[in-house]
Amino acid sequence: MSILTYIIWIFLTVSFWFLVLRLINNNKFNFYLIEFIIYSFFLWVFLESFLCFIIWWTWLTINIISILIWNWLFLIFFFLLNLFLKVKQDFKEINFINKFLKLDIYTKLLVSFALFWLLFKLIIWFVSVINLPTYQDDSFHNWNMRAKVFYERESLVLDNNDEDFLWRGYKQYPLTPSIYKTFLMNFSWKWTEWNANFPWFLYYTLWILLMFFVIFRKTESIWFSFLWVYLLSSIPLYYIHWTNPYSDVMMSIYFFIAVYFLYLFVSWKVNILFPILFIWILGYIKSEWLIIFTTSILLSLLVLLIIKKHFNKENIINYLKIFSGVLVVNLPFILFKTVYSLWFWNWDASIADTSLTLHFEIFYPLYQALFHTGAYNILPFFFIILIVTWFYKYKKFNKDSFIFFLSLFISFSIIIFIYFTTFTFQYVIDQTWVNRSMMQIMYIFIFVFILFLYDIVTNDWKN
Repeated sequence: MSILTYIIWIFLTVSFWFLVLRLINNNKFNFYLIEFIIYSFFLWVFLESFLCFIIWWTWLTINIISILIWNWLFLIFFFLLNLFLKVKQDFKEINFINKFLKLDIYTKLLVSFALFWLLFKLIIWFVSVINLPTYQDDSFHNWNMRAKVFYERESLVLDNNDEDFLWRGYKQYPLTPSIYKTFLMNFSWKWTEWNANFPWFLYYTLWILLMFFVIFRKTESIWFSFLWVYLLSSIPLYYIHWTNPYSDVMMSIYFFIAVYFLYLFVSWKVNILFPILFIWILGYIKSEWLIIFTTSILLSLLVLLIIKKHFNKENIINYLKIFSGVLVVNLPFILFKTVYSLWFWNWDASIADTSLTLHFEIFYPLYQALFHTGAYNILPFFFIILIVTWFYKYKKFNKDSFIFFLSLFISFSIIIFIYFTTFTFQYVIDQTWVNRSMMQIMYIFIFVFILFLYDIVTNDWKN
């Protein structure tokens, strides 16, 4: 299918989710226009894949033309619904040129250099994505090869007796990344490696742009916002995972957005559907969604409500809405795993050791992985600054922003507890899975660090 058709499809689906988010928000919160479009794009990526998952599972096949028709119908329906309900959405205005001109000469040079270097990195990233073959283990075996099998077989291969049943790798892995790649290939009529990997470059570029607006909303500082995105682009392990697409980088994006919308729900009272939508997506990207990420999000919200002494009837009802909403929207995937006897973790139940034992030997390899392998550059040393600012700003921990620190601390603690008490300790010893699991929470770590740093420099912590 032509590139034009592919562009039309993206326009249809992003426009559809734009109208859905517009309907949900209904002018309750002022987003930046670009920010709003990017949220619509990230919803499109995986919720479109979710639609394909349901269709393939129930009808066993999928037709590109029918998907385009359904998207047209959805778009028209929500457009008319927006008109009928007289939905309004005002977008937050910002004049970057005027703000840049008001900076002193040294800050202008710093921002200009950071922007130039960031653009240079994006060019290198783009060249790497379209030229380097997929060679990393999970990226090749569990995502690309699985997608290629689905594409060649034109189904999810759900026959238990088939040697390609859900592809041979870790069958327990969520299917969404592979289904999305399969769906993209249907628009090019053939499997090409660069076409399967290129969307990850697009996600990364939009993610960097989105994060600029997120930190700018908190600080209203151009140079702090550039510092934030520059740090994001300077983590070596992310470069490897974005050029050899792993689902861990997508998990880190959606985990951050889910926590961010939870913060907006608590502080600005955005519609409760915003955090539910993005927490929902976590369950279709990685198997860790329930034990680590959903648990840390819900516990963070619970602790914050207790700290703020806002544990009233209204907030209890809202908490139950989020909890029940997350379970309901993940029921299809839970049902799918139950029907096909798939375990709810990354390993087959027959080979996983479920006994609990203490493994003190993980701590030195963990220290080595974080501080001496170079995977995170100098980022882990910011942890010391983070601890210092914890004590320095402890009186402000009743603020809604504290939910970022809570989600970071709880998710990190759960990850360490799993390594410390289960057979997964071996993945700390050989330093494989440990790097990826830490990477999933690193974006929130940088965000918390930037917030604390901004507060120390300016003494102006915006809630």
